Amino acid sequence: MRPAEAALPGFSLFLKENSTALASGELEALTEAWAIWASSAPTPLRSIARARAHLVFLLIRHGGLRLGEALAISPDGQLDLESGLLEVAGDNARRVFLSPGGVRSLRRILTLPEARDANFNRLDPGFVRRTFYALAKNAGLDSARCGPRALRYARGLELLGLHMPLNLVREYLGLRAPGQFAAFLQFGGLQTGGKALREKQTSHGVRGNAFMAIVTDIETGLKSALVRLNTLSGLPLASLCPMNEFISADPAPGQTLWTFIDPGMIFISRHAGSPDFANYFSGKLCSFRQDPVEGLLGLALADGALLEARIGNLELPDPAPENGERLFARFSARAVAICAN
Repeated sequence: MRPAEAALPGFSLFLKENSTALASGELEALTEAWAIWASSAPTPLRSIARARAHLVFLLIRHGGLRLGEALAISPDGQLDLESGLLEVAGDNARRVFLSPGGVRSLRRILTLPEARDANFNRLDPGFVRRTFYALAKNAGLDSARCGPRALRYARGLELLGLHMPLNLVREYLGLRAPGQFAAFLQFGGLQTGGKALREKQTSHGVRGNAFMAIVTDIETGLKSALVRLNTLSGLPLASLCPMNEFISADPAPGQTLWTFIDPGMIFISRHAGSPDFANYFSGKLCSFRQDPVEGLLGLALADGALLEARIGNLELPDPAPENGERLFARFSARAVAICAN
């Protein structure tokens, strides 16, 4: 079983077979290859040089740091070897707790007298990348899957395998922008579409309308709650959900949820008009499926996402719309369901 499958069976984030992400066994093989390389230097001078590169590897492998963050770390002031707390500075400042095994590996390097030098891990990024690729070959792995970014993403998937919630993994890796988070999911081959939402798609006969989104604001009432979200590509959504649905999803600002838009509640028109609905988008017609009873119209939104609406809700005079034509979609907040699993 791949890491994400083990972590989130209900949430149904599945690693595709063609994923470029390192599986758990491959990650361990790479970690071992680095340890062997670092401990087998032919001279004391080479031993120190290898220890410096190994330190950067361990910070990325166990801390999920970016390469630039690992090269800027000052172990004396930012890393507590007793608690394993690592303070990451910069634009994505955060606190990261390292595993006991990671702390032990780091301690072996940081107890070296040379490690007291503030520039101990200030290495040339190009040299570090070349070393990453060379050590991948030592482990029998494709170097393209073992670079600094791939390794830090592999750490994120490993944490999912340890049942860390997705929103906490996002914070651990410092993926503040929606685009950064989307890149992590895409690189890991993580398919969007939880079980509950796939059932909704099947029952409605649609291929789209399921989105992963981040909660930005919540307003609660006696019988319902208004949840505002941004999809990972930045599209704003508003969901007015019954209180039982709200309690089941248990959303909180910053949390990542699945959303589904009911195709029967989406209205399509040729003219922009007044955006009098809570959710209002424009897109280009990409599909028009008519059947004897009812059909679906597909819109490609600005971010490339597919939004499908029932043809019975069209407000389109003749002639029929053509592929590529810009149309406008609007739907109430009640059309958006939220789902945490």
